[in-house]
Amino acid sequence: MARRGTKAVIPNKCNRILPFSFNKTVYRSRNKVERAFNRLKDFRRIFTRYLEAPTESLPEAWRANLDPLDEAARARRVCDFVAGMTDRFALQEHARLFGSPAELRP
Repeated sequence: MARRGTKAVIPNKCNRILPFSFNKTVYRSRNKVERAFNRLKDFRRIFTRYLEAPTESLPEAWRANLDPLDEAARARRVCDFVAGMTDRFALQEHARLFGSPAELRP
């Protein structure tokens, strides 16, 4: 790792013979980054489901000017709707669409 210029972020296993040093602060902030990526994955799943069946998923006001043949416009419309969701509403939609409750994390 030293040749590549990388530093250890994950702590040693208890049975490691030659332990290396790691930064506890960076390790703790790594968790926040992982949670942010998981939240992005949740939003991506919602976007994909809405894009597959926008007439069933989107509210009527958002379906009004939806052209079923124009995929780019449909994707933009769905993206705008998902981007406007609050976190709490997105979690409720995730649970409704996929049956698995995603948790609201700080």
